[in-house]
Amino acid sequence: ANGVESNATGVTERLNGPLVNEETASSSVQSSTPLPSTSANTQTPKNEEKRELTPPPPRPPPPPGAECVFDLMEMRKHLKPVLTQLDQCNASLPFKVPVDPLALNIPDYLDIVQHPMDLSTMNEKLRSGRYRNPWQFCDDMWLMFENAWLYNRKTSKVYNYTTQLSELFIKLIDPVMENMGYCCGQKRSFTPPTLFCYGASMCTIGKDETYYWFVTKSNSYGVTVSERYTYCAKCYVTLPEEGISISDDPNDKSRMVLKEDFKQFKNDVVELEPFETCTYCFRKWHKICALHDKKVYPEGFICKTCRKENRIPLPNNPFLAKNLECSKLSNHLEERVNRFIKSKGSGNQVIIRVLSVAEKEIEVKPLMKSKYCDDTPSTFPQKIPYKTKAIFAFEVIDGVEVCFFGLHVQEYGSGCPSPNQRRVNIAFLDSVHYFEPKKLRTDVYHEILLGYLDYARKLGYTMAHISACPPSEGEDVVFHCRPTD
Repeated sequence: ANGVESNATGVTERLNGPLVNEETASSSVQSSTPLPSTSANTQTPKNEEKRELTPPPPRPPPPPGAECVFDLMEMRKHLKPVLTQLDQCNASLPFKVPVDPLALNIPDYLDIVQHPMDLSTMNEKLRSGRYRNPWQFCDDMWLMFENAWLYNRKTSKVYNYTTQLSELFIKLIDPVMENMGYCCGQKRSFTPPTLFCYGASMCTIGKDETYYWFVTKSNSYGVTVSERYTYCAKCYVTLPEEGISISDDPNDKSRMVLKEDFKQFKNDVVELEPFETCTYCFRKWHKICALHDKKVYPEGFICKTCRKENRIPLPNNPFLAKNLECSKLSNHLEERVNRFIKSKGSGNQVIIRVLSVAEKEIEVKPLMKSKYCDDTPSTFPQKIPYKTKAIFAFEVIDGVEVCFFGLHVQEYGSGCPSPNQRRVNIAFLDSVHYFEPKKLRTDVYHEILLGYLDYARKLGYTMAHISACPPSEGEDVVFHCRPTD
């Protein structure tokens, strides 16, 4: 059976999740477009004189729906070995043939799985030339995996087989796709972010959890502003039937939202990584794999294969961290960290910049006054001014700047009234595991933090505060959808 585990009753539990529509392609039309060269090793004859080449003028963006088309033999040559190795894997047993709902006694299968897929069907589509490019092949493969993940329980054997086979597929398909001039064969996506409940407890709403949401919109100076009110299932139950007030004053009953006006949602929306299409060969690359941004490279995307074959140099990127303005703080941290890395004899250049500086003030609420100044609340300041700074660190890896560390601080200077005077607060601190070498990661994080505290001490700050409560698992602090270690 394909992607289905049979139990005592012949019916398995199913999981809610997104489906991917099957890619449809004509099986009878063979493209007359010449096969784009997939060679990445174009050689220059030894007797050819070296000369300065003028880059060709920018090409117009690809028309909508444009795609790179490969002939039948080329597709079989590259993709047939992938199917063969997957079929020989023990974990492929549930995926060899189409699912038979009657034989397996699972009458609801076709209600849940809208577009069935299996290895034998893919083999036939490859044999008959119904795949025009390798992305269509990859789409069907991921459709097969997602069908199995959707229908079967996470604790089932088939679910485990699906995970094993998908990992093998990634290992096999990535080098094949690269050889054909693409970035990879993966389905890249961002997991749903953790949401925050509007209730009094400020609890979080994790992935796949149910929540209730109400959105109000207002227009001011030609700009539409949306305000979202989100409640987890537990807090929503406790809401009064008359709803909540969305006025700045909670006692104002003129702007009430009824409880029944909230709509139920599930935090399971997966954001897929968009594609960029090469203006020369029409190959599709993930935007994140291509490191392409239209604001940085307005002339359009050109893949690595076409750049090499047409000798097109990569344009300069003016939006680099090293090109940003330096400050005394960034110079202090950067020199300290690079000096430390040099003393260890390994590591790449680290660039540190202060990306944001803003003057702010916080209003002191009555409860704070009553708690900390019972005797003379009138002497406590009404507002406390402070300065916020956002400090980020980048490492140059393979010629690309990679952000690996972020630090947000609050500084209460000499002009700030007591009790916050001459204090700093480490508000947020986060990192991702991309720094190399791995053995120096924690030490480099410590050097950045200690360097900031040393800088603050030299400026005359006397106290530093840092939260002792780390974020919950899956909760993003600075980096959205952080990669797992």
